[in-house]
Amino acid sequence: MTTLSFEVRPVGSTHTVVAVAGEVDMATAPQLEECLLAQGDLDVTVDLSGVGFIDSAGLGALVHAAKAIRTAGHRFRTTGERDNVATVMDLVGLTAIFHDDVPIADESSGS
Repeated sequence: MTTLSFEVRPVGSTHTVVAVAGEVDMATAPQLEECLLAQGDLDVTVDLSGVGFIDSAGLGALVHAAKAIRTAGHRFRTTGERDNVATVMDLVGLTAIFHDDVPIADESSGS
């Protein structure tokens, strides 16, 4: 069974760090997304240093949360990715988006 845990650490009144530990996959990605969306009224930094594995469902959870948080006018960033997680994020082009606050393209815009 895949396990995932979160430690939410407020940083002042407008920012929070969510430290994630475990494996982020199809089974646990909904938990990650729910946790991140619950921080939607704040700038969010997701510390992935405790994540040993992430799959497309996990990346999708990060993208959905980032869109929602940024749409609400807040910052969303990731940090601390291990080499294997960073490689996956690089391959799909998410590193620049999550590290530099690059806007995420809206899939519904077409073209």
